Amino acid sequence: MQLPCVNFQRAFEQSIIKMLHKGKIKSATAIIHTDRPATPLCNRNGQLSEDTLPESIRTDPQRLKTLKDRTQTMRLLAREKQVDLYIAYTHGGLQKRSEKEQGIFKDEIKNRRNVGLHDVELSCPAIPKKLSGATYILKLADGDSLFFSLTGSQVQDADKTMDWEYWFDTLKNPEMQKRLDQVLNFLKDCGLSIQV
Repeated sequence: MQLPCVNFQRAFEQSIIKMLHKGKIKSATAIIHTDRPATPLCNRNGQLSEDTLPESIRTDPQRLKTLKDRTQTMRLLAREKQVDLYIAYTHGGLQKRSEKEQGIFKDEIKNRRNVGLHDVELSCPAIPKKLSGATYILKLADGDSLFFSLTGSQVQDADKTMDWEYWFDTLKNPEMQKRLDQVLNFLKDCGLSIQV
C-alpha cells in the first residue's frame, strides 16, 4: 500500500463532504470495488485491528494514521443523504475478513445513520487487478460530472506489488468515460447495476 495514494484517496473523500456542505456538489456516487469489504468499515471508528494488518503497516505510524483517518471519513460519507456509497466486494469476500471485522462491518450496514451505505456482495469470485479500487462520480452544481477512479490494493495485500493508477477529470473526457464504462460494465456483469 502506497502511503501517498491512500492519503490522496482520503483527502478526496474529505473534499466530497466539504463540497457537498458548500453546495458545490449536488450529489456523489462512491463505489469501493475490492476483493473484501472496505477496510475502513471493517474497523471501529478511529481504530484499527492491527493483528489483521501486515507487519510493514503495523510498524509505520504514518500509514496507521492514514488508515485510522479513513475509518472516520468513510463513515461521514455513509451518513450523507446526497451520497450513495457502494461497498462492492467479491463473492465470499466478507469471509476473508476476521470474525471481528465481519461483525464491525455488519454493524455499520445495520446502522440507521448510514443512510447512503449500500452493501453489495458481487456474484464474481474475483476482481481483475485493473479494476480493483474505487470510483467516484460527483454531480456538480453547474451540471457537469467530475470523475475520479483509482486502482490499488487493499491494506491486507500491502506487501504484494501493485501499480496504482488514477483517472481524474470531467466525464466530458473520453478517457474518463471509458474507465467509468469498464467499471460499471464489470459490476453489472457481477450483479450490481448503477445508474450515474
